[in-house]
Amino acid sequence: MSYFKYNIDSRPKFLIVGEAGERPFEDSASGTRLRAWFDVADYAGLKSIAHLTNVYRCKDGATTPGHARHVQSMIDSVKHVVLVGRVAQLKYGRHHPTVMWSDDRYMGLPHPSGLNRQLNSITDEQIRDYVDGVLRLWGYR
Repeated sequence: MSYFKYNIDSRPKFLIVGEAGERPFEDSASGTRLRAWFDVADYAGLKSIAHLTNVYRCKDGATTPGHARHVQSMIDSVKHVVLVGRVAQLKYGRHHPTVMWSDDRYMGLPHPSGLNRQLNSITDEQIRDYVDGVLRLWGYR
């Protein structure tokens, strides 16, 4: 049985694509920071507003075969996509030189790990306000 459920339910949700890992943004400092940007308290709260996946799904250090097709299928199944981190943005051809960007379908955010030096120039509150504004524009808030 696949980890991901590809049946996109009827509730309007957007997709968040991270970089790597088996369970995106679940239990890490990056996950805590990302959840704060989306103004949700915990992992269940994040899953209640968005579908989650990663560019690379790793289990025991190996990338799962066929995962790229599943991610593309998820992207094709939703109206809006948030690409978190440079890897996700480059993989799906949407990388911009600015820290945060959006258009009618995509939003790009820096990776929340803190290793991104661009994050030194903006605050978490500014990112949270930006995310809130885009989600309002897209009709999720």
